Amino acid sequence: MPYELITFNGIALPAVRPVDDLATAPTESTLADSINDAFDYWGTDRRLPRKQVLEMTGLYVGGPAYWVDENGNFIVDENGNNLIFGADYATDLRNQTDDIKKQIGRSGALIRRRADDLTNQSKTARLLSVDHKASLDDVKRVSTVKLTFETKDPAWRSTNLTTASASYAAGSNSLTATVGGTEDITDAIIRIAATTNTTAVNITCSGVDFTYSGTITAGTTLVIDTGKLTVKNNGVDDYANFTLNAGHTKQAWLYLPNGSTLLTVVITSGTGTISVEFYNQWA
Repeated sequence: MPYELITFNGIALPAVRPVDDLATAPTESTLADSINDAFDYWGTDRRLPRKQVLEMTGLYVGGPAYWVDENGNFIVDENGNNLIFGADYATDLRNQTDDIKKQIGRSGALIRRRADDLTNQSKTARLLSVDHKASLDDVKRVSTVKLTFETKDPAWRSTNLTTASASYAAGSNSLTATVGGTEDITDAIIRIAATTNTTAVNITCSGVDFTYSGTITAGTTLVIDTGKLTVKNNGVDDYANFTLNAGHTKQAWLYLPNGSTLLTVVITSGTGTISVEFYNQWA
């Protein structure tokens, strides 16, 4: 498998004979009926999925308990064998199934691991159900469980934040944001930290053209969240000073395709630092 689901909210998922749901989220139809025809009301832009149900099936296997020191290192005998203080397989198995069942209804990080380089990727998901049927054949050593999750994330995210930043002054400035992964970024966060009072900021790149026309006071930060579509000046909503200009053609406020994108940042007055933050994403 290219990927495997490994944890939810830090709880280990069944690792024996797993069947991992690696499907993409489904995209809703963008076709609407008209007289003698249908038309695509989404145009040529990409329509991202809005929600997805993920399923995973596997076996939890009970095992012996080992002595460890305060750092989690195994304590061994003179032959280097790990010391066992109990072989209560049934208790270990119960603990594993209880731990995942305690997560029912909770929202958290569902982690999958890439097989070739062990890189972790994440989706925020909610555990909807734990299907667990026991039989005599399990002999208190194994439990087969089926887990069902729901998520609104269209893609899997890197667990590491990528940040591109540059200093700015009055006039035209540039910033390059480089996107890895396989997915385009439409939910980056822009931070403009003013060293001196900064007035009016215009940001452009291919298909993107927007302006913030307010003032960012020295020592404060303007945060434009292009995923949540919010604008906050020093923590206070300031959407009224945000405008998508006539040259803006993308549905997203900021669209960063895979590869490097040069952003042009025009400042009317002031100095400071501008940064673009995002998580690389994969289908």
